[in-house]
Amino acid sequence: MANPWDWYLEEYPEETYGGMRPRSSSRGYTDYWKNQYGNVFSDWESELGRLALAGQPPALTFQSYLSSYPWLQNYLGQSPGARGQVGQSKYAPRTRWLV
Repeated sequence: MANPWDWYLEEYPEETYGGMRPRSSSRGYTDYWKNQYGNVFSDWESELGRLALAGQPPALTFQSYLSSYPWLQNYLGQSPGARGQVGQSKYAPRTRWLV
């Protein structure tokens, strides 16, 4: 049975993204995806262009695109700094106190 609210989800892709983006007990993971809407939306538009260039109808909905989006793989492919993980830098080592 089709969702009677599909029209809403296609009309308001930001709400679709907000409802489908991953949530986790890891604050960094959740915060990272809160800020990636523009990038994910652009990836979807690029996929529509690839379909059209291949002679196929660009009929992939944003909701369908998100349902198969590789969330974890894309997150792990980012640098620790891009993921919001702050670590020790080789250029600014921790201060040592000699007492």
